[in-house]
Amino acid sequence: MSLRARRRSNPVIIATTTGLLRRLLFTTFIRAPRNDICRFVRGFVDLWGLFMLNKINRLTKDKDFDNVFKNGKSSYDKLIGVKAIQNQLENSRFGILISTKVSKKAVERNKIKRQIREVIRLQPDKIKFGYDIVIITLPAVLGKSYQEIERSVIGHLKKLGLYNKKQPDN
Repeated sequence: MSLRARRRSNPVIIATTTGLLRRLLFTTFIRAPRNDICRFVRGFVDLWGLFMLNKINRLTKDKDFDNVFKNGKSSYDKLIGVKAIQNQLENSRFGILISTKVSKKAVERNKIKRQIREVIRLQPDKIKFGYDIVIITLPAVLGKSYQEIERSVIGHLKKLGLYNKKQPDN
């Protein structure tokens, strides 16, 4: 099938037969007016926002991780450890570390990472602003339920004084 024939074919059929979102985006962009493209992409980004932290809320650089490990306060239990240090920004940034010692399977490590991200995502106004926070998972976290992980993360944040019990006034 030529490139020209792909452009004219139904994007839903292409997406279901190949399973690639890339082709759906490609064919949609070719035919859609600019406003529809923006609306589609915005909706797609919002969908991914459910699973990922915003870029401004992520620790990405090694020097930031090193700073948290060298100078930060820490709290550990059998499942999870949390290290935190105040930053000079107006938002908090998070890093999640899961070693291959926790599990050799990437699927299991990614599931734990998604669960921790979800705990953070559901508590945006309760976690204090202006901190770099690194969450370190330990091998005992494998096989624990979401509620146990949530209880552990929130307990550590409370212990470090990073968790507001009350909602901020609007």
